[in-house]
This record gives sequence, structure tokens and C-alpha cells, in this order.
Amino acid sequence: MNITFHGAARNVTGSKHLVQLDNGVSILLDCGMFQGMGEQTEDLNDHFGFNPKKVDYMILSHAHIDHCGLIPRLVSQGFTGPIYCTSATLDLARILLMDSAKIQMQDVAYSNKHREKRGLPLLTALYTDEEAIAAMEQFKVVEYHQQYAITPDVKFHFSDAGHILGSAAVHLVITENGKETHITFSGDVGRYGDMLLKNPQRFPQAGRRTNELLQNRDSAGWHDRPVHGCRLSHGRRVGCDDRTGGRRRHEHVRLLEFGSRGVVDARRPAG
Repeated sequence: MNITFHGAARNVTGSKHLVQLDNGVSILLDCGMFQGMGEQTEDLNDHFGFNPKKVDYMILSHAHIDHCGLIPRLVSQGFTGPIYCTSATLDLARILLMDSAKIQMQDVAYSNKHREKRGLPLLTALYTDEEAIAAMEQFKVVEYHQQYAITPDVKFHFSDAGHILGSAAVHLVITENGKETHITFSGDVGRYGDMLLKNPQRFPQAGRRTNELLQNRDSAGWHDRPVHGCRLSHGRRVGCDDRTGGRRRHEHVRLLEFGSRGVVDARRPAG
């Protein structure tokens, strides 16, 4: 067995971890987009570091773009296998990947207007909305604590990571050369006492039985602090600008709490 890290190593973005077995089976854990890496970002997202055509299966921990954002590109470059995730992750990934595709296409269209005037080669988007839609066809739902056999020698189940809706830690049991190996991939682990989410569940393998623990740093960045990115007007109506799904759900809950106390008007504006 060989495990290689193609993202989220010494940083917290672009999560991609490839497990290659001696019999040739390859399992990809996450396929995230690199974000905020400066001039390196474009090149990091252009090249996977492995051949997508040679990946047999993919397991997705959750729907944040730094964990799922390159799935459409993976599929367009030859990956044909199933993508396992929870049902909530499937629903969120569909929304976020379509939004991401729109952003890629808009950014390239804007850049190409200027490049065309200067006689420069035109750019192409990382992927299109059509490629995002096509990638969703390969998603397959596996619910929490459902033991699933990818092959007779590779089984896994999800436990709730408490990070966002549908987020999961991945627990693999691999039998190879007569030896059973347990691998836990944490994904991003949430915090205890969240207003909406369950607490992260303890890893059933994270003890003496676990041979490997692959852990991502929690990049949610949510702390107990004032509502982020909001404007308070004289009419006590608040407009939220923050578009990160995890933070926004907390803001909605807090606005409802503030509204119930008469601090702000938490009603949705007309139109």
C-alpha cells in the first residue's frame, strides 16, 4: 500500500489523498480545489499530480470547495468511478459545484476580454457548469455508520465529523497480503456545542486498532464572535454578505435569536 498527499499537506486547502493498493486499486480521498495560494493557485489546480484515469474510486468527506471543488475536472479528465458521500453532502455539493463552475466561467470570460485585445492566448475555465452536472451523475450515497464494501478487500463507513451538514470522517478497513489495515481520514472536524450540528463523533478506530490516521486541520474558522459581514441600519434590518455556507447558517440562527429579543428585524426583506 502507498499513500500520497496531493493537497492539504502543510496547508489547509486542496485536500486530495491517494491510497494505492498492491493489487492496483486506487482510492482518492477528497478532490479539493486549492484556494488562496497566490500565484501558485492556478498551477496547483491545473495539475493533479496523478492520472485521473487510473483512479478507481473516490470518497468525499464533505462539500466545501477545498475538498470537492475539483471533482468536475477530475471527471472531465477521465475518472469514471463512483464518488461516495453522505446524502447531505450530495445535496450541498450539487449547489456548491454549480456555483463554482459559474465563477470559473465568469472569471475566464472577464480575463479573455482583456487578453483578446492584447493578442494573448485565451484561457479556458477549470470546468463548466455542464461538466459539474455530468460529475454529479457519479455520486453515490452512503449514510453514516453504513458499512460499505467497495471491493471484497476494501470496506469503509462514515461517522459524523460535525463540521458542516453531511460532513464525515472516513474509516477504511483494507485487507491486503493477509493483513488487515485500518485507516481513518478525519476530513475537517467540527467543534463541540454547535448551534445546529451534532458534536463530532469519536472515531471507533482511533485507538490501538488504527494503523493510520489522516487528519485535516479544521478550516471553518468559526468562533463565538459577532455576526460576520453584516450591516445594521437605523431600521434595525441586517443584510448578510458572507457566502460561506457554514458561517451563514450560524448567522441565520443568530439573527432569529436577535429578532426574538427585538434586537434586530430578522424578517426576510421583500423581493
